[in-house]
Amino acid sequence: MATSTDTEIERAKREVAVRLERMQGYIDTLRKRVDGELGDGKLKNDEALEELSVALEELEVAEEELIIQNEELKETLEALERERERYADLFEFAPDAYLVTDSRGMVQQANRAAAEMLGVAPKFLPGKPLVS
Repeated sequence: MATSTDTEIERAKREVAVRLERMQGYIDTLRKRVDGELGDGKLKNDEALEELSVALEELEVAEEELIIQNEELKETLEALERERERYADLFEFAPDAYLVTDSRGMVQQANRAAAEMLGVAPKFLPGKPLVS
C-alpha cells in the first residue's frame, strides 16, 4: 500500500535526479563553449567550470544522502505502522471492556469486549454518548 509519504519521497527523488541531469548538461555545454570559443581567458573559465564540477559533485552527494534519509524514513514509517497495528490489536482483542471517549463523553472507539458487554456491535458505539 503506497502512502502519500511514499509518493512524496519518489517525487522528491525524481526532482533531484532531473536537477542533477540539468546541471550536468549545463556544465557540459559550458565546457564545450569554453573549449570552442576562448583561448586567452581560458584559465578563469576553467576555474569556474571546476567550481561548477565541485558543486555538481556536492549535489550528487546530497542526492545520495537524501535517498538514504528517505529510505530510513520509509523504514521508520513502516515500523510505526506495524506498532500501530499491534496496539490496535491489543485494544481490540483485550479481555476487558475499553471505551475511548472525547471530552464531552462521546464514544470514539470501543473494543469487542465493551460491545459484547453492552450487547451492541462495535461499529454502532462510536458517536454515542457514554451517559444520556
